[in-house]
Amino acid sequence: MSSSRWSTHDAAYALIEVAQEALETTPCGGVGADGATRVEIVLAEAAGRCVEDDAAYHAAQSAWLALDAALKTLRGDKEQ
Repeated sequence: MSSSRWSTHDAAYALIEVAQEALETTPCGGVGADGATRVEIVLAEAAGRCVEDDAAYHAAQSAWLALDAALKTLRGDKEQ
């Protein structure tokens, strides 16, 4: 694998982490690894509501989970 490929990979990884850290500091709080799971998000959406009845939290946690899945994909994690 060429060094430019690794540089691109490392840059993408770093940008995703920066985005996750930004989401973790949102005023609604609770966003991150200890927040709602993808299953909880999907169940809330199926019920026609937001997690914790907080649209800002729901959106921020959904974005954080999507970024987490991207990191796992970049790392080659089997479980996402």
